[in-house]
Amino acid sequence: MNRKYIKRIGVDLFLVFALFFLPWWATLVLGVVFTFYLAFFPEVLLLGLLLDVLYGQGGHEIAFGYPITIFVSIIFVFSFWAKERLMFRQ
Repeated sequence: MNRKYIKRIGVDLFLVFALFFLPWWATLVLGVVFTFYLAFFPEVLLLGLLLDVLYGQGGHEIAFGYPITIFVSIIFVFSFWAKERLMFRQ
């Protein structure tokens, strides 16, 4: 198995562990960090949705009922722009 895939699977398993055993804000920070660490990390969108489902407030309108998902989506799109301009991503 390729080393790249092993790293991605390890990160995914770590985030699943964090989702259930760490506070929601720590898992969110880890997701944002891994978004910038890995070249392409769409799994963070699923992580944001799962965080909203597990820890979010129910009964709101559709758009504002998922604030973590919206935040993670904005960070995910912003990461493409930022990675092109940062020195450590080549």
